[in-house]
Amino acid sequence: MSRAGPTIVVIGGGFSGTAVAIHLLRRGAPARVVLANRYGPIGRGVAYGTRIEAHVLNVPAGGMSAV
Repeated sequence: MSRAGPTIVVIGGGFSGTAVAIHLLRRGAPARVVLANRYGPIGRGVAYGTRIEAHVLNVPAGGMSAV
C-alpha cells in the first residue's frame, strides 16, 4: 500500500468549512482535502441570519465574496 501524502480534514460543511476546503484546493494544497459534515448537504443553509434588528450588513450582497 503506497502513501499518497498527508490528509487535511476540514470539520464542518457549512459556509466556513466549505470556503476553507475550496481555498486549500485552489491554492494547490500538497495534501488530500476531506470535508467532513455531520448533517445535511455540504455548503447549504443560511449564510447570515439574526433575529436582532441591530445586526445589519454593511455592504450590499453583490459586494460580498468568499473568493
